[in-house]
Amino acid sequence: MANERDDGKKLGFGFMRLPLTDPNDPGSVDVKKVNEMVDAYIDAGFNYFDTSWIYHNFKSESFVKECVVDRYSRDRLQISSKMPIKFIKGATWEKVDEVFKHQLESCGVEFWDTYLMHGINRASYEVAKKIGTFEYMNEKVKEGIIGRFGASTHDDPEFLDMMLTEHPEIEFVYLQVNYLDWDNPTINSKGMCDIAHKHGKYILVMEPVKGGLLSKVPPKAEKLMKEYNPDASIASWAIRFAASAPAVDRVMSGMSTMEQVADNIRTMREFQPLNDEEKEIIRKVADIIREDTEIACTHCNYCITRCPKHIPISDFFTLENDFARFEKGHVGGYGGRYQNLCQYHGAKAGDCIACNQCVAVCPQNLPIPDYLKLVSEHFDGWSIEKSHGQGKEVRDKVNA
Repeated sequence: MANERDDGKKLGFGFMRLPLTDPNDPGSVDVKKVNEMVDAYIDAGFNYFDTSWIYHNFKSESFVKECVVDRYSRDRLQISSKMPIKFIKGATWEKVDEVFKHQLESCGVEFWDTYLMHGINRASYEVAKKIGTFEYMNEKVKEGIIGRFGASTHDDPEFLDMMLTEHPEIEFVYLQVNYLDWDNPTINSKGMCDIAHKHGKYILVMEPVKGGLLSKVPPKAEKLMKEYNPDASIASWAIRFAASAPAVDRVMSGMSTMEQVADNIRTMREFQPLNDEEKEIIRKVADIIREDTEIACTHCNYCITRCPKHIPISDFFTLENDFARFEKGHVGGYGGRYQNLCQYHGAKAGDCIACNQCVAVCPQNLPIPDYLKLVSEHFDGWSIEKSHGQGKEVRDKVNA
């Protein structure tokens, strides 16, 4: 029997960025450190653990078993995982069933408190519908194996609106929400939250600190935060922003150190929403961060109307700016966002033929083909296999 959702605690523990013994091997999780982090988190009164089939070289669910399920009574825990349709080669009903059963076994549980369609976008949504995945999930809900069924997505508000209209049985959505992406024209956290609210769905938040990147801000921005509250960490501002958004039920934090656990506990044990003055400081901080922009694109999209290859130029430039600002040299989640954009628009940055029709209509006079070449160099060679490792027995078995 799944646990009740409303336990008054808004902090979830994401098993995605666990401490490693080898920084080059995402599967080398330091179990001893994770156990200490889990203990501190549970001792503080929190109990929600989020995992997925693909995290940590397809081992995250087994670490949830080892570090959480095997060490604590199941009735104290809320456990969540996800169905990775877009990561299953040649997905069928039978393979969905195989993955689902393997996940339960790996995690050492007989039911999921919450379970999601993982990173659903337009393409994977069509696959999911074609092979009856939603019907499969509805069956598991009726059987009590899934307590609450939801969906995570990095797509756009129009897609989310369509999916929730066609599948009202989706009880909640898992969205990327942070103060830098709130008004980001590509990610559009606010627009996504507005759609969830329109359909009466509650929200789980991913990437509240943008993969840890909002724990460090330019000195000018840090000064604003510290002058207002010297005792608050920089990351705590991002966590509180996400938790303050309307309809947010829980904020997931992929914690890597005991210090991060302790900071999140201090922030969320007695959660206080941002006040108006703090919201204004956050707005100014976001503006300061955006000042450090590699490509001065205003997202007018004049260029797209002239592009013979229909390349989503402004979306690619937004992605490149985020990458340059925060994580140069580590493609990570930006590669996934890039692939989603390519898949949706049917074009990649490397398709540019340098015809310069875009340059002719750009109000900012940007050398667009040169910037597209830069985007291509960063992202066209990225793949989920490279990001998460190859030769995983479980994945290969399912994809055989």
